Amino acid sequence: MSAITATSEMPGPAVKGLSETEAVRRYDAGEGNRLQAKAGRSYAAIVWQATFVPINLVLFAVSGALVVLGLPIDAGLTALPVLGNIVVSAAMEASAKWRLDRLRILSTPTATVVRDGTERSIDPSRLVRGDVLPVKRGDQVVLDAEIVDGEIEVDESLLTGESDPVVRHVGDALLSGSVCVSGSGLIRVTRVGLESYANQLTAQAQSMRAERTPLQRGVDRLIAVTTILVVLVSLVVAVSSRMGAGQTATEIAQAAAVLVALVPQGLAIMVTVTYATAAFRISRAGALVQRINSVESMSRVDTLVLDKTGTITAPHFQLREVLPVGIDQAALTPLVEVVATRMPPGDRIGDALRKWLAGLRETEPPAAASASSDVGPAATVVDVVPFSSARRWSGVAEAATRRSVVLGAPEVVLSPAAEPALTETVEDWTRSGLRVVVLAQGSTPLRDEAGQPALSTALSPVAVFGFAEEIRPDAKATLQAFEDAGVAIKVVSGDNPRTVAHIAQEAGLEGAEAAAANGPDLAAMDDRALRESVERSIVVGRVEPALKARIVQALRDGGRYVGMIGDGVNDILGLKSAQLGIAMESGSGASRAVADIVLLDDRFAVLPKAVAEGRKIVDGMLGSSALLLARTFYMLLIVLGAAIGGLAFPFTPRNNSLLALVTVGLPSMVVVAWARPVQSPPDFVRTTLRFSVPAAIAVTVVALPVYAYYLAHTGSVAIAQSALITITTFCGTLLIPILAPSNRSGAVGRARFRDLDWRPTVLALAMAALFGALMALPLARWFYEVEPIPVADAVRLGLIAIAWALAVFLARRSGLVDRLDARIAVMAARRGAEALRKAA
Repeated sequence: MSAITATSEMPGPAVKGLSETEAVRRYDAGEGNRLQAKAGRSYAAIVWQATFVPINLVLFAVSGALVVLGLPIDAGLTALPVLGNIVVSAAMEASAKWRLDRLRILSTPTATVVRDGTERSIDPSRLVRGDVLPVKRGDQVVLDAEIVDGEIEVDESLLTGESDPVVRHVGDALLSGSVCVSGSGLIRVTRVGLESYANQLTAQAQSMRAERTPLQRGVDRLIAVTTILVVLVSLVVAVSSRMGAGQTATEIAQAAAVLVALVPQGLAIMVTVTYATAAFRISRAGALVQRINSVESMSRVDTLVLDKTGTITAPHFQLREVLPVGIDQAALTPLVEVVATRMPPGDRIGDALRKWLAGLRETEPPAAASASSDVGPAATVVDVVPFSSARRWSGVAEAATRRSVVLGAPEVVLSPAAEPALTETVEDWTRSGLRVVVLAQGSTPLRDEAGQPALSTALSPVAVFGFAEEIRPDAKATLQAFEDAGVAIKVVSGDNPRTVAHIAQEAGLEGAEAAAANGPDLAAMDDRALRESVERSIVVGRVEPALKARIVQALRDGGRYVGMIGDGVNDILGLKSAQLGIAMESGSGASRAVADIVLLDDRFAVLPKAVAEGRKIVDGMLGSSALLLARTFYMLLIVLGAAIGGLAFPFTPRNNSLLALVTVGLPSMVVVAWARPVQSPPDFVRTTLRFSVPAAIAVTVVALPVYAYYLAHTGSVAIAQSALITITTFCGTLLIPILAPSNRSGAVGRARFRDLDWRPTVLALAMAALFGALMALPLARWFYEVEPIPVADAVRLGLIAIAWALAVFLARRSGLVDRLDARIAVMAARRGAEALRKAA
């Protein structure tokens, strides 16, 4: 059992809840919330999915055929890389899962329950049918329940899709997943486990969710295209004269092993392992990844939408200014008390007002305040309207005085006929960055005839309060880091736009005060005008929850990749609309539930690091993928050229293993470590093919003639294959400095030559030296089926490879490849347009 700690005496009505003994009895009787949400895949699923990949099964079958034909070493070299991929990917993902699960356990929120008359925090899995739970603004209903005390306004958008909140009274049922947006009360659990509505939805979502990220979809496309190419080349080889009439069963099996191994199944494994590793790294930095695919989303974010509170500013207010209006301090205090004492704990304005009142009590006699007015916290209250982000006001109506006391935003509470001096004070405070609210009173009810909250215009202001917000110490550095990373910041808040703009400007967002927009103005616009206005704005104030979602969607429609940070109920719709939802750990349970990433300890400063980590991941994948696909394509082209030319099959499984080890296997692990936090390309497949296809063609242009030359002049297939392995290894290693992330840019002038990263060149030379060392060992030559060639020939092949590499390097640095790629794209577009015209 989890530890249970008594926290406080239960306020409000005498609802004792279940006894601890009765709760344990019900739990043992099967009435507990035993259902636990699954955090990702199980360990068995990880191993299963890493092993039973279709291409793996084909390679195992080919390995079995090689064993039957008496080629156990060839069979081992075909099967061992597959087994290695399975072991490494499963082990790394299982390790990352273990660490993430531990972090998730440590950050799992507890449930507050009333037992034996006291509130205590317990693990949600220990809740039982009949438990009584307190609910306040920002809480998510964890299990189906009914209200036993209080009045609660709930947002059921997570369940129904409808964003308008509804009011629930005593006796009304609440579905789990609902969010309390205002009010407070007590609820009694009616359904637990899979009977609970939210748990049913979660179970369905977990069983049906198979969302693929852009990177995963791109890798899937690359594997599919490569598989088709392998099949087509295999057909050509099969019908060629060498394969059709002169090849033995052993040679056919060896050729099949080489061709099938060219399918780059390692790409999918690399994505999975990279995601898992990056998720763990980001979590260690203080950002808990709840959806592993969000690692890639972090790399693609170019626009971040956030509220100022909790990100730019600390999550608390200080009461800086108080201006009584037509009333003295003694008469004002009880009016503030009647409102502040009914604001829930954790409400920033309520907490600041209660702190102010506590300070007054220490300096003024209690009798002075109580005698000055006939209202106060002990007065009989007939109605309470909790604060709502949509209404921007809260109020209390008393029975004895028939008076209503309202606290809210100036533009909502103040009438247009308010004193000019008062309006000017409000504007001055707002421009100085204060959060301004107005306290007013009147004799009209707080609801309309339908029972819905409604504010009368017959209200008299009695005080204006100015609350100051402290800018977080790390806010400026964090915002600057986002700017350096090319991420645009949009501050969207429910506060006055001038207040938000002033604070944003102080936090380092240059031009914020000149680029501030008013939410109600944007809400009246159509989608196109809204998108244009939001693109120009840095700050948007007076934003309601529904407008936040529209703003996020408008940015997405404009081609932005949007991340949003939220901590409250009013952020839920925006979090759901963004490509990446980020929640604060201290925020509402509802915001954490819909977020992809949760910032542990509210570490806003960790996000730039997470963005950089995500970008490094994609950049590293781009480099390793380019190397892998380049080898795949030039081997296919060489095999295809040999088949068309009537030449012997150019590779054996052992040759292929050597080539893969030196040109891809070892270099890829190092290249990934050199990845840079650069902006991720919009199209992973296109970017990868732009590097790998020209490189493969260039290698084939040199390697295929070398193979044909040696085959014609020596008459030995083994020697020709050895010469081919030598030249392709030299060319493949020299691709490393060309395709490495640090040198994979466009044209660079001569003045930048000294700025090139020389580490990939050193790696290429090291791989070439490794190949030379292996070829000097008779045992290695026997193992990889490579015949010794004269030293003079090896030197000549090396010089050819160096000359070839310089030509390729200069062509790429001069922009020739980019111009050819652009010309091909233009020609394709013209042909497509011409086809459309003909079709029309």
